[in-house]
Amino acid sequence: MSQRLRRALGLLLISTFAAPAPAAPYFSGAASHGMPGLLETPWAYAPPDGTLSLSISSALPYVYLATSAQVLPWFWFGARYTQVRDRLYQPDSTNDTPYLDKGFDLVFSPLTEGRYTPAVSIGLLDIAGTGIFGSEYIAASKSWWGFSATLGLGWGRLGSAGDLQNPLSEISPRFDEERDVFDPDEDQGGALFSDNWFSGPETAVFGSLAWHSPARRWQAFVEYDGNIYDNGNTNLQRDNEPASRRVASATRWNAGVRWRPWRGTELTAGYIRGNTATVSIRLFGDLDANPLRTTPPALSSRIQRRSTQEEATSWVDSLWSENLWLVRKTSTGPAHNSARIDAVFGRTGHFIADSLSIARIAFQGLPEVDTLETRDIRVGMPRLQATWKRADVAAEEAGSLSRAELIESAQISQASPCPGVLCSSGDLGRVEHYLQYPAWAYTVGPSLRSNIGSAGGFWLTDFQLKPGVRLQLSGDLSLSSVAALRVAGTLDEVTSTDSSALPPVRSNLEQYQTESGFAYLESLEAEYFQKLSQRLYAKVNVGILEEMFGGVFGELAWIPSERRLALGLELAWAQQRNFNQLFGFQGYGVLTGHASIHWNTGWHGVRTELSVGRYLARDTGATLKVSRQFNSGLEVGAFATRTNVSAEDFGEGSFDKGFFFNLPLDTLMGTRSKDTIRFEYRFLTRDGGQKLQVNRRLLPELDFPATP
Repeated sequence: MSQRLRRALGLLLISTFAAPAPAAPYFSGAASHGMPGLLETPWAYAPPDGTLSLSISSALPYVYLATSAQVLPWFWFGARYTQVRDRLYQPDSTNDTPYLDKGFDLVFSPLTEGRYTPAVSIGLLDIAGTGIFGSEYIAASKSWWGFSATLGLGWGRLGSAGDLQNPLSEISPRFDEERDVFDPDEDQGGALFSDNWFSGPETAVFGSLAWHSPARRWQAFVEYDGNIYDNGNTNLQRDNEPASRRVASATRWNAGVRWRPWRGTELTAGYIRGNTATVSIRLFGDLDANPLRTTPPALSSRIQRRSTQEEATSWVDSLWSENLWLVRKTSTGPAHNSARIDAVFGRTGHFIADSLSIARIAFQGLPEVDTLETRDIRVGMPRLQATWKRADVAAEEAGSLSRAELIESAQISQASPCPGVLCSSGDLGRVEHYLQYPAWAYTVGPSLRSNIGSAGGFWLTDFQLKPGVRLQLSGDLSLSSVAALRVAGTLDEVTSTDSSALPPVRSNLEQYQTESGFAYLESLEAEYFQKLSQRLYAKVNVGILEEMFGGVFGELAWIPSERRLALGLELAWAQQRNFNQLFGFQGYGVLTGHASIHWNTGWHGVRTELSVGRYLARDTGATLKVSRQFNSGLEVGAFATRTNVSAEDFGEGSFDKGFFFNLPLDTLMGTRSKDTIRFEYRFLTRDGGQKLQVNRRLLPELDFPATP
């Protein structure tokens, strides 16, 4: 390294660590790969907690499609596809689809920026799959006077310039060894390249300097890359780059600008390697910024002025207007001075808030009632119950009783099972029903059926309309069906060359997508729910359960009173459906089932689920799922499954893994709704470790884990 470069880096290091921090943090941004950064280099600034991001970037010969989430304040997770435009997906065929690589990225942020200390991040890029874009880095960033500077050390691809000897070789000679290179003829892909992490005889320095406009809508920056790109060798096993032709680099300096035209959108343009223009667009949102409202509203003046004698049902109308759907009211006591209200709590989804809202409205509308028991009814089963006394509610409203004391007096617990229609003792008086059965409902909504990463094209999709109908015979028994109608799309171009050593329970996805035609049945089933004891719930499904399987499915869930822990058991006979996805079945059938434990850690909304059992391909093993639910209802998580199937028999990917987002519509629309946008993605659809995809599972229907 030249003396001039050492002097410049020394000055940058001094300014990075010595300058005071700004009054407010600068807005976050993403590099071409999707990681927090600028163009080709990362920085140490983490996005706000709960941020979801989707970006597409072009830095030829590469095009990146990346999605990411700031899962915890100190942990960022990203997943991306990289399309290599000058290399074919199948070089020996007439298919001209470009090569596609998948990868996972992790960034840890152990230190945030202080007045005199920098933000620090540690990144692991492309940790699984082929690892051909594998890099690791340590970066420090500091801001002052509208500028921010970053200085970092890179390994792997980000350290290919080889400025310095690997400093970790002083700790262990293992870090001085050459990095393993993915061999497509021998490696299956999907395994962690952990032996490569921070290894290699040399590392490289990278850095950046960015200016931020006062309104935070513009950034202008220069960066010094640690990657020298192609070394001139066109052999994939020796190249720094996976492109077919040389990726030349005339300079390690890059420059660019970033513009935020409106909230949640960033446009970036730059010039990299001294010869290539790059552009990207990023859509993002801090989906934990507006938590759901959980404070019970005070009674409106309109309701307070109503006379119970003149309008006997005004309080019922008030409940329904608050999305608290009354099921029935049972009057008890010698003078009907006690009552039980069964309702579906849909205003906030928070039991205490909704239950107290019911009590306030009911006490106003039922002056003869002194004691009121409320029960939350889910799929016909009583879930939680609370007992409110008029005197206590009035005392809390007057300020002579605290909210905590009021809640403690309500004796909140799980509800007892209810044989028949009633669960009452003493003088029953009368029972008023507000939901009548049988009842039916229908819906028609748009949908996308997609295939990402197929040999037929990067993203093939059909636009569909999905009509659905549900006949509710009683609160706990229903018949339902969902169909799909193809409007337009490109899924008829999907192709697959996959073969499997296992029964093809999922790897024949393309056959289902191409042979289902204009219309098919997604599901056609009967569902029955039953509460067996105070803490034990059950359900049974019969019929066409999902797109690929039908059969009989049974599930049990046991939920202790503290509601931080739940145990589950499921058992099913599954029969594989015909590819046209109508009423016929194939010859393959399997007995599958799992025992599971679900734990709400109580730490940052983190939840874990561990299940053990037999999967659709008759393999046995375990699945671990870890997720975080934010105050807004957004849930972000990842899962991995290991079974007794070897990596060789499993095929490319080595084991089943993926990530998912659950986004309640009320987070986007500001209203309380049971509807959720669910996005679950596997980088490869293989046959090992596959479960049935059954609708309306017990624990989600019971809102577990939910704080009473």
